[in-house]
This record gives sequence, structure tokens and C-alpha cells, in this order.
Amino acid sequence: MQSVAEIEASPEVQGLRNRVSSFLDELIYPNEKILEAGGEEASRTFKAIQAEAKKRGLWALGLPKEIGGGGLEFMPYVFVNEIVGRSEYAIAGLGTHSAQDATMLHLYGNPEQKKRWLAPLVNGDIYP
Repeated sequence: MQSVAEIEASPEVQGLRNRVSSFLDELIYPNEKILEAGGEEASRTFKAIQAEAKKRGLWALGLPKEIGGGGLEFMPYVFVNEIVGRSEYAIAGLGTHSAQDATMLHLYGNPEQKKRWLAPLVNGDIYP
């Protein structure tokens, strides 16, 4: 079993942290004032940010692959979340805003609930 320090120092985790950090530098921080203002421009900007997160393979990293997430295990996800937590907009921009709700729905929802709500929740089409 790997230690926490070994997980954090692994090339995979460090590479992912660097990718997420670059994403925030490029797309989140420069747009925070627009997102904070709300309205149509904020909505368009947010959708563009989310589309880019999906394109870069950074969408919903902590959710299981079988429901549309990135399938990242818990401890590596902890170290990615350290970066995500640097902006209140990053969590939704990277599709991790629904992690708790989507996980509970995945684990405990009935088939009809999953069919109706799970994919739109994970895709960022609806918000908890």
C-alpha cells in the first residue's frame, strides 16, 4: 500500500495537478469577475469553461467512469481538490460540483431516478 506522500509525489498525480492548475490559470481566474457578475455573458463563459474541461479530460474527475466521471480514486482526487479549491468557480467549471449528489444517486437511487437524473447531473446539464 502506498503512503500518502508517495501518492502525492507520483508522476500521475503531479501531472494531473499541473493540468488542473493550468486550467485554472487559463480559464477560471481570468473569468472570475465575469462569472461573479452573472447574467448571459457569465452563462456563456461558464458553458465554454465546462466544455473545455470535458475536452481536456478534466471533467468530473472524482466520479466513477461508469456514470460519466473521470474515475479518479479518492486519494489522488484529494490532491487535485487542493488545486480546485483555490477558486469558488473551479468546482462547477470542472464538473465536481455534483460529486456528492451524483455518488449518492449512483449508489442508492432506484433505476427510474438514475435514468432521469444521473446523466444530466454528471454532465452538468442540471445542478443540485
